[in-house]
Amino acid sequence: MKKILFSCAFVAFCCIQQAYAQQDPQFSQFMFNRHYLNPAATGNNPNFMEFSTFFRSQWTAYTPTFDDGGAPNTITASFTTPIPGIKSGAGLLLVNDRIGAISSMQAQLSYAYHAPLKNGGTLSFGLRSGLFNLAIDGTKFRYEKPDPLIPEGRVSEFKPDLAFGMQYSTEKYWVGLSSTHLLMSKFKFDALNSITSLVPHLYLMGGAHIDASETVKISPSAIVKTDFNSLSLDLNVLGTFNEQFLAGLGARASNNLDDIIFMLGGYFLKDRSLRAVYSIDLVMSGQAAKQPTSNEVSLFYRVPMPKPPVPTPLRTPRFRF
Repeated sequence: MKKILFSCAFVAFCCIQQAYAQQDPQFSQFMFNRHYLNPAATGNNPNFMEFSTFFRSQWTAYTPTFDDGGAPNTITASFTTPIPGIKSGAGLLLVNDRIGAISSMQAQLSYAYHAPLKNGGTLSFGLRSGLFNLAIDGTKFRYEKPDPLIPEGRVSEFKPDLAFGMQYSTEKYWVGLSSTHLLMSKFKFDALNSITSLVPHLYLMGGAHIDASETVKISPSAIVKTDFNSLSLDLNVLGTFNEQFLAGLGARASNNLDDIIFMLGGYFLKDRSLRAVYSIDLVMSGQAAKQPTSNEVSLFYRVPMPKPPVPTPLRTPRFRF
């Protein structure tokens, strides 16, 4: 297992040739958003189809010096389903990310193969591919004199995108490694002289489930994120009470302690098929240029896979049984 993880990390690192200022959205509830971070998590629950959506407002209520907007806002929506009979899963991922004058959209399909192991664990490999749209609205920039590198209006381009991941999971713990933007697609925007490129990001994450008592389950988790220019670490501890209520505490750090994170949520409906979680980040670094909090909301709903029909026995007068 260690050899496989090391090999994937080495391959992802060798894919990096250049680095530009492109950053994937971050999520405090990363443990619930594994399909976005790692395609190997696609359809890993053989009993359920799953729907999820996440909304994150970074530095909520941030206002720039002039005009509106400026604070990052991200929305994701995903659907995953197991594929019975071939130990696989498929999924659809939609992402809308906006930071001031720059916005991006993604529409991607994912596939994962889940190989059961003799020790009861599952080793999964996944691919995600689709379109990545990057747009720049030149009307939202302010400058003293015209700049040929800034478009006069709104320009956008669609480019192909590719991600790869792997995951090892058991009933008690899981660990995953993934890399996004492996194609390093370049956006030229026709009239612009500058070129912007998607930067591969590497994610290493894992978590565990510990039964502290008959009514309390503790789930620690961690994720290391890097674009090979910067490194960020998230640590979280989530408690589940009576299999219904959720509460958690976490922290995010890069060069300094960036955020302290609080989470609160629960499971709803009789079969606990609906989960809603709210988290708030208390901003600790760079407070002079940011708002003091970031907010995130997630909704998750699962539907049981349809059971194969049971054939009705045919009885004839010749045979009675």
